[in-house]
Amino acid sequence: MSATDPNKSSPTSDQVLIARQVNKTFFSTSGDKVEALRAVDLSVGRGEFVVLIGPTGCGKTTLLNILGGLDSPDGGEIRFAPGFRREDGLAYVFQHYTLFPWRKLLANVAFGLQMRGVPRRRRNARARDLLQRVGLADFERAYPHELSGGMRQRVALAQALAVEPSVLLMDEPFGALDDATRKDLQQLLIDLWQTTSMSVLFVTHNIDEAVILASRICVLSGRPGRVVQDIPVSLPRPRDHLAQPFTDRLLIVRQALYSDT
Repeated sequence: MSATDPNKSSPTSDQVLIARQVNKTFFSTSGDKVEALRAVDLSVGRGEFVVLIGPTGCGKTTLLNILGGLDSPDGGEIRFAPGFRREDGLAYVFQHYTLFPWRKLLANVAFGLQMRGVPRRRRNARARDLLQRVGLADFERAYPHELSGGMRQRVALAQALAVEPSVLLMDEPFGALDDATRKDLQQLLIDLWQTTSMSVLFVTHNIDEAVILASRICVLSGRPGRVVQDIPVSLPRPRDHLAQPFTDRLLIVRQALYSDT
């Protein structure tokens, strides 16, 4: 089955994407077969914040790349809501910074809009607004190398949001940051998400981060990765790390993650 088979059913009106029975296998240079994903089923609702968590090497990034159109499945299908086009409705924030080192921050944030032909005045106004929202209004003429890691990731988030995506894919974007900066960016992301109708699919290996962010947590098994549990997280925001409901949810995710599946 192809990822764009028109004969397959589309997501329902409250879903933005569905992955059905997705498989992916790689072959090493020596010819060894590595099965990364097996029969993965996953859905993301409109305006939902879904976190994908699993052990190292379980295929989280591979699945995100397939959903983002950077790779193709060997089997199964990926379906988006009617009228959705990846090139218009999807943005990707990577673990490692993807800013253009030769462009100042304003130009970096405005890049996606420039590629879409948005006039300079409009795209710069949008970029300035987003730099303001991520706390970097005073740095629009700075270059990426002049910023800390946390500041660069703020710019990457603003760059992704500039095109007003329906779906935001995030691959461990805060994994390399110190704890304080990570917490600041988690809250910033939640604040920005709550002011939009976009759906977020966020990859992490950090259980605490998953419970802080998610409205649903999808737990992947060890390789070959497959979804073994889908855990709703209906805790009120902002979430209290010390509250018993938060701890209870942590334990549920930990048990699912480390159970013998």
